[in-house]
Amino acid sequence: MEPGSEGPRVPRSRSVEFFEAQFRRQIREGDFKLNPFETLALDYLRGDVLDLGCGLGNLALAAAAASRPSTVAPRPSSGSARWRAASTSR
Repeated sequence: MEPGSEGPRVPRSRSVEFFEAQFRRQIREGDFKLNPFETLALDYLRGDVLDLGCGLGNLALAAAAASRPSTVAPRPSSGSARWRAASTSR
């Protein structure tokens, strides 16, 4: 794998295409609010947070802002650049 690459190419399914389109729209519109599930879950997070398949990383970033150590494990997507930029600014 090349340094800085997103990883191996994986065939995309319809669900991946759906979420990728949603992530691109959210980035374009600056819409990074937590979804209803994330809003409810935030109060119950304890200890270190591991957000697998984090999408745009909204939950992990909110957890980090609340002083909870957070790690994201994204699937390569448009969201990857957002959480990388956000993580270096915190």
